[in-house]
Amino acid sequence: MDPLHVHLYINHLPIFGTFFGALVLILALWRRSEHTEIAAYFLFIVSAVGTVITYLTGEGAEETVEHIQGISKSTIERHEDFSVYPLILLIVLGIASVVGIILIQKKYRWAKRIPYLILILSVISFGLIGWTGYLGGQIRHTEINSAVVDPQGHNENEHGNGSVVEVQLNNGAKWQADLAANQAIKDLPDIINSPENETNGPQLKDTLMGRINRLFKECTMQGEADKQLHHFMIPLINKINELGSESAGDLNARKKDILSYLNTYHHYFE
Repeated sequence: MDPLHVHLYINHLPIFGTFFGALVLILALWRRSEHTEIAAYFLFIVSAVGTVITYLTGEGAEETVEHIQGISKSTIERHEDFSVYPLILLIVLGIASVVGIILIQKKYRWAKRIPYLILILSVISFGLIGWTGYLGGQIRHTEINSAVVDPQGHNENEHGNGSVVEVQLNNGAKWQADLAANQAIKDLPDIINSPENETNGPQLKDTLMGRINRLFKECTMQGEADKQLHHFMIPLINKINELGSESAGDLNARKKDILSYLNTYHHYFE
């Protein structure tokens, strides 16, 4: 198994480990149960080990994906630079958890203060590792995220510069889209036809971009189907980026153009 797959498989472990570990520790404090407290500490230790593995495989994962079309190196670097902070804190959390287990076994009186400190560490750790995961998620859909975040449509990679690739069928068949993609395509016409967006181009643009941004945060599609979804979305985003200070007549024409393009979605996806 290469570093990329290990990185992708393990990187969720620290996020869920710290979250559920904190819940278990809160339960332990409420029930005053040392056994439950130890269970929480083991979750934190496993999370710390998972964080170290994820960090160590990050370099190999970067080497694998950095040359893939549409992957932004600056997005990878932001993810990599920030990952040092949760790494340090999760290691501290893991060590503190080991100490906590030892103190419980030794029956030290002041050991009762330790879980509160560890709980604080776990909450901060969860916040940091969660944000690191969010930054990592942007790598996968970097061209879409850039287009959504920048209202002018500027992008550091070729897709954001207006490069459009025609969507292809799956050997003559439609691609299987996930629920997030299908629901987003269903929601976008409702946003366009909403009375509150009838004459407000900038507001309509922001609302549509927000919905697309949500789509790519929730998207679970992989492989060629995911790539073809990107190809479909780039022209759509370009059309949405054209919304702005046009007249009411021009706005209606652009809305019709976007709706017409959205209708082609089901030619390629189901």
